[in-house]
Amino acid sequence: MAEATAGVNKGAISRKLEDDPLKALKNLPNLLKLGICFDAYCGEKLQFEEGAFPKLKVLRLRSLSKLRLLVVEEGALCNLEEFYIGPSPQLKELSSGFQYLRNLKKVSFWEMPTNFLMFQNFQSLQSSAANTRFYYRIDEDFTKVQEIMR
Repeated sequence: MAEATAGVNKGAISRKLEDDPLKALKNLPNLLKLGICFDAYCGEKLQFEEGAFPKLKVLRLRSLSKLRLLVVEEGALCNLEEFYIGPSPQLKELSSGFQYLRNLKKVSFWEMPTNFLMFQNFQSLQSSAANTRFYYRIDEDFTKVQEIMR
């Protein structure tokens, strides 16, 4: 399921899983980077529970077409520095739990749906000093449409 063991600092999910992979991966406390990409997870909800991934620095949730809900509980991802997401066309809002991510330095949204952008309250990112970027494909290249620096 994952290319990670307790002694490895990087994990990648490469299968089309229907069960939440975080339940198995949360037992890897030394994980520094995690990528769940290209519909490797086909479920609708990912939940980062309190105390989950205490050393994780980089999280990539890329091209998860069925993801509707992303929950970050207080005390989860406490050392996260970089977060990349998108496209996730079904995702409607950013978890209010992002306000607890005090070490967040970089947030990148890739081709997120209009509904997400129009109805999203990005206040949960305001408590961190994160640079927030939005990327969209124009022709064959990705273009940074907006960058919010704090």
